[in-house]
Amino acid sequence: MYYYQSPRLRPIKSIIRSHLRRPLAKKIVAGEVKEGDHIDVVLENGEILWIKQTEPITQLA
Repeated sequence: MYYYQSPRLRPIKSIIRSHLRRPLAKKIVAGEVKEGDHIDVVLENGEILWIKQTEPITQLA
């Protein structure tokens, strides 16, 4: 299957990889984030904050 990937998406993909995916993977390996955890990612003053929710998230039926 062939699909066209826009060159404009490459910088976005790189940003997501370097600022979200890799740091999240490191947190998982370090045991800071476990299966079922809910993490909010917030950009504040140019800094990425990882906020782990302490209360369980209720799922809608």
